[in-house]
Amino acid sequence: MSITVDGTVYPLSHLSPFTYTCSGVGRDGADIVVRVSFKTHVYSKSLAIVSDPHHLFDEGGQKRVFCPQRYLISLTLPQRCRKMISDNFLTWVSEDKNTISNMAVIDGVIRDGEHAVMFYYLYPSRADGIDVEFVVKSSYMRELIASRIKRRFNVVQKIKECYFKQKVVP
Repeated sequence: MSITVDGTVYPLSHLSPFTYTCSGVGRDGADIVVRVSFKTHVYSKSLAIVSDPHHLFDEGGQKRVFCPQRYLISLTLPQRCRKMISDNFLTWVSEDKNTISNMAVIDGVIRDGEHAVMFYYLYPSRADGIDVEFVVKSSYMRELIASRIKRRFNVVQKIKECYFKQKVVP
């Protein structure tokens, strides 16, 4: 799994889906098994002009251009997702471009300034042995003002909400 841009091959195997087990937080103390997967937006961005050359099509068939900065962030996303869940980072709901997502700072520290952030959603899995799908939609650098983030939740709380209510979160 890779993408070739201007003759350079960028491996994408680090973005293979993986599972993480939230021990003892399910029904009657059962584990909740979460599968984490990544969309193409974690290493690409939209075209500045629709007619510009593109490198790939996203999952919705839209043209995208490879983004070296997002790709660099993507290299650590799997480890950061594991840490986000294991350390129960804070997360919140973000509305952007008519969509709603969960958002988190991927180093876990919410303060004013520029941060690598992650946008994701959760949904009940239909796969055997998997309880919740954790889909990372995008990740990039973004300026934050901490005081504007009003309602914060722990990520495991959101995973449990998806699991117990069997609904998409947010």
